[in-house]
Amino acid sequence: MTASTGQRRRWTNERFDAEVTHVIRLGDVIPSKTKTPVLVRCECGYEWMAFVSNLLAGKGCAECCRRKRWASDPQRWTNERFDREFPHLERLGGVVGVFDHVLVRGECGHEWSASPDSLKHNSCPSCSDCGFNPSKPAHLYLMERPGEQQVGITNDIVRRLREHARDGWSLVEAIGPMSGRDALDRETAIRRTIKSQFDAVPGKRENWLTASFDAASIAAVEGV
Repeated sequence: MTASTGQRRRWTNERFDAEVTHVIRLGDVIPSKTKTPVLVRCECGYEWMAFVSNLLAGKGCAECCRRKRWASDPQRWTNERFDREFPHLERLGGVVGVFDHVLVRGECGHEWSASPDSLKHNSCPSCSDCGFNPSKPAHLYLMERPGEQQVGITNDIVRRLREHARDGWSLVEAIGPMSGRDALDRETAIRRTIKSQFDAVPGKRENWLTASFDAASIAAVEGV
């Protein structure tokens, strides 16, 4: 190899910037070592350590490749699919893919970032802290105290009744056990009814004033 050939094949930051144009170099290139990784950034914002030899062979951003695969998938995640599969959540951002996080708001008002994949297996962190898990059997209940009624769901009906009794609530009806997801879906539908048909207790999503509707059973509430 001649001196001129060696010089021509020598890798420098300047040569990298001139020949590898589909990424932005964030680190320094080690001369004459195309198999030494260098930190680069794609125009999509994704950063990774890439081998110069791989970049020269046309291997690009893994994130862009992943998104292209999702775009060609008939079952890809869209805003519409998200809203259809998670009706109990309010989507506050746009959906990109099954593993990409999106900001959501639960019916309790809590906001958090989660991916569609994680939402299939986990519920609102705030509600989970209170003990409800949609993957476990649950009860749907109707309770009352003077002037108001409420519906709720729980994985432990005995403990929940004991807790509410301290605040003056008494049980009207409890249905279950049923799947946690079914209980959550039914409670969500009832909350929509409360919001649109009853006089809700200020600051509450599951409590209403009996002056607007006095329910003798859960079926009566669901039948409105």
